Amino acid sequence: MLLPTAPGTAIKSNSVCVIDYSNVSEGYIMCRRIDDGGRKFKLRVTGPTGSQHYSVFDDLRAYPLCYGDGSYRFEVFREAKLPNYQPVLTMTLDVNMPNPLSPYLYANTYCHFLEESSCVRVARDVCKNAKTDLEIVGLLARWIMDNLEYDMAFAKRTKEEKDMSWYLPSPDVVMVKQKGICWEYASLFAAMCRTMSVPCKIQVGWARYAYHAWNEIITKTAGTLETGGFIVLADRWLRLDLTYMDAGRLSNSVLEFVKECENYRVDYSG
Repeated sequence: MLLPTAPGTAIKSNSVCVIDYSNVSEGYIMCRRIDDGGRKFKLRVTGPTGSQHYSVFDDLRAYPLCYGDGSYRFEVFREAKLPNYQPVLTMTLDVNMPNPLSPYLYANTYCHFLEESSCVRVARDVCKNAKTDLEIVGLLARWIMDNLEYDMAFAKRTKEEKDMSWYLPSPDVVMVKQKGICWEYASLFAAMCRTMSVPCKIQVGWARYAYHAWNEIITKTAGTLETGGFIVLADRWLRLDLTYMDAGRLSNSVLEFVKECENYRVDYSG
């Protein structure tokens, strides 16, 4: 299991925020705000093939580098007069990751977990007899679908709230609630897969006409995934949408929907 660190060997900071880029070769940076004036902060990460925004908090969190090797630009913005943000810290960096899967093996701001997290303990227990990474994926997917239910009340709230940008899923909170929305399903599954050293993406975007979150996994083992019957090719990303798969009770129509690439459009990854 890989947990992010901020050793402070390479940092850029000022009076309001700090970026620790000591471990960019591992596929992440760490960032936090220092300013305690109550204003919101955003981090924009721009890589060779895309860009996305994250919320920045007063505790140090990991932010993945999802756009492969190349030149990255990191920009921290602080809330000014609504709806505007002012840049407060900017840096550029050339990134070279020996393992391109690294961003999807570490805990990060979208799936935060620690050695003592309950999701870590459960993942290890569920997979204690697993012999392959493909078997691990199947066991974890089945556990989530057997133990979580969709949180209709919270889903309704997310549609009514004007600004949910500051909500981040917490795998351990989901474990306590035993329910969640799609982002929480995806976050918990990613945390459990990464605990077991299986690279797992959190994908956020559109499933047809619904804004949605799901996962992609990659394994060294080829075969048939027990949960859902997906044909898995070694070293190829496979989409798993546990929210839909659970709601549809693994019906053929749902599985066919998940398998069809045209049904999904990714806005950002984590």
